[in-house]
Amino acid sequence: MTRVGLFKPVQCEDAGCQEQRMLLTSRQLLQRKLLDLESILRGTLRNFGFEVGVVSVVGMRRGP
Repeated sequence: MTRVGLFKPVQCEDAGCQEQRMLLTSRQLLQRKLLDLESILRGTLRNFGFEVGVVSVVGMRRGP
């Protein structure tokens, strides 16, 4: 099967690279979901006449 060309070589990454990619992908997903949630809340509040200004994350904790 190899001679015919049905199998192709595959490059495997080490566990460290896979873990880092998983963490970055999860972080990107969480950031997108946070932005979606903020947009939904802003839109809902706007329907009731409230305007939400710029919100900063200065006071938020980062990590344990």
